[in-house]
Amino acid sequence: NKVEEILFLENKIEINKIFFLIYKKNNVLLDVFRKNILTASDFYIFLNSLKLYLNIISNSPNQKDALNFFPKYLFNEKDVFLEIYQNLNKEKIIKIYNNIQKIERMARSNSSLLLDIGSRFLLSTKKIITS
Repeated sequence: NKVEEILFLENKIEINKIFFLIYKKNNVLLDVFRKNILTASDFYIFLNSLKLYLNIISNSPNQKDALNFFPKYLFNEKDVFLEIYQNLNKEKIIKIYNNIQKIERMARSNSSLLLDIGSRFLLSTKKIITS
């Protein structure tokens, strides 16, 4: 049990960085999500970070402006952020925001299914971004 706890803590990443793993394989993405989203609070931190990044993308007319608003402490994620920026357009951003609204309603009414709801939302978001 002690070894598992230590390994689990080493594999845990910051919740706000899950979004930048969007181009990983589904099983890797879900594994990271499930290891890091343990509570409703974790889930809402994830959603709020996603909203922040979407807000930066939607309010930036070009990549240079987007990078000016991009948090400096995430400098390692800059390349993935730019790739996501290039893949998103207004329609895709609207779809993701609509999904966020649905997910928030579902999470409030079905808190026991939060991990499943969040996993499905993450894969749906990945599909929108990569399509």
